[in-house]
Amino acid sequence: MKTLFHLLFISLGLIGSCYNAVETGEAKNSTTVPSSSFPPVTSTSAPPTPGPINPKPELLLFNLTDSNNHTCARFSFMATVEIRNVNDTKQEVKSIPLTNLTILDNNSLCSENLTTLVLIVNNKTETTLKLLWNRTDSGYILDDIEFANSANGHIFRSNETQITINSGKSYLCKSQQEIQLSSVNDKIGYLILKDLHVDVFKSNDNNEWRTAQECAADYPSNDVVPLVVGCALITLVFIVLIAYIVGRKRSRRLTYQSV
Repeated sequence: MKTLFHLLFISLGLIGSCYNAVETGEAKNSTTVPSSSFPPVTSTSAPPTPGPINPKPELLLFNLTDSNNHTCARFSFMATVEIRNVNDTKQEVKSIPLTNLTILDNNSLCSENLTTLVLIVNNKTETTLKLLWNRTDSGYILDDIEFANSANGHIFRSNETQITINSGKSYLCKSQQEIQLSSVNDKIGYLILKDLHVDVFKSNDNNEWRTAQECAADYPSNDVVPLVVGCALITLVFIVLIAYIVGRKRSRRLTYQSV
């Protein structure tokens, strides 16, 4: 009997631990706003002078055509370039929302194994954004990004593979993606993309998107469901174990009584 009570005590403790773990997992996925009973603090100081307000990035759409005037690539995204100081305790950031982009035709092209999109940024011919896609055995990769300003000679670049797309698919990512570029004079460039939709190396001549390969960031993982399943399995195991022990003790009693 002591063993039975001991097992019951252990099972109740495990179920309670699982319940607390589930509550903790749910709390991680929710945010609460702390309240305060203190009255608001008023200040008589003059309000700060507002700085210049940068326009928000716009959702832009671009089509590239090949030498036969067929649509070979489509791009749609919202983009912002940030220039951040590396050795600055104030962490000053210069934000450049890309609100007016035009294709630089002489440098943008579609070929069998390469797609290059070069854009003039905000009507400033000296500032350009380049996205270069290469064909691989299994699909396509974005492995060359360049934000350049020919006026001051600054070039922020990334030669690492940032996006991989399966062959015959387009790429869709609504979540914000931040791509770190190289540093220039203690400044680091970042390309921030949102609502990105890309369809490169198109073989059919139309303006429709192919079936989308969606990014993992659009589907965040949830730890609550595995915790609930684990707790249910642990509870079931202990119920079966307790039922087995109780049944065995009863069978022993019946055996003694028959003897």
